[in-house]
Amino acid sequence: ELDEDGETVTVTATNYYEKKVGDDWEGVEIKLHKIDTDTKENLEGFEFDLDGVKGTTDADGKLTLEIAKDKLGKHDGTTAKTFTLSETKKDLYKAAGPWTVTVEPDGTRTEEINNVTTTIYQWKVTGISGLTAGEDAVYEIENEKEKGKINVKKVVEGMLTAEAEAIAVEKEFVFTIKNAAGTEVANLKVKSGDADGQTTEYLPLGTYTIEESENVPAIAGYEYKRGELSASTVELDEDGETVT
Repeated sequence: ELDEDGETVTVTATNYYEKKVGDDWEGVEIKLHKIDTDTKENLEGFEFDLDGVKGTTDADGKLTLEIAKDKLGKHDGTTAKTFTLSETKKDLYKAAGPWTVTVEPDGTRTEEINNVTTTIYQWKVTGISGLTAGEDAVYEIENEKEKGKINVKKVVEGMLTAEAEAIAVEKEFVFTIKNAAGTEVANLKVKSGDADGQTTEYLPLGTYTIEESENVPAIAGYEYKRGELSASTVELDEDGETVT
């Protein structure tokens, strides 16, 4: 109010500046390594899905998947979040998974981002159900091949006497089993008197050939006439089956 001639009235204007602040958060990664249970070889081409995030193992059997930050957000310091990791079954291998991925709060940190003091909410993967984190937090996943067994029985005919028959049933005949690559995978000694025959250990599914040894046991007074196998080639195509 100016109410006197010549007076000067002073007005003070006060302004406040407030530092700009904000919030942000980060995503997390999980690292996987896929290997064969028996051979420990790296498995390429296995497909995984982490709640919609998909990926395929490389030639080293490795894959990194990310849980994006928009699926995590801010945290209260204690409450964990869980996600589902699943695997697409691959031919000749048994199904594996699914697994539960647990992500927990990992504190906060402060950064200047575009001149804004920003609180970064951090998360970390603390476990995947049934799996153990190895070096560099890589989770190793083993896959077992689907397998079956081959059973071989031997029948000897033509014995004219009970005595000869008794001798024949105790003779051992040797059978070699090879895989499609021609590698010997089993060697069975089968007695003709063994009604159950002999059975291989579990073998990966696939095609196998059965060969009878040229060295056959002798039976006095009889000449061995080689017959034919009921199946010289065997196909194992179902997990857990035994083919005779």
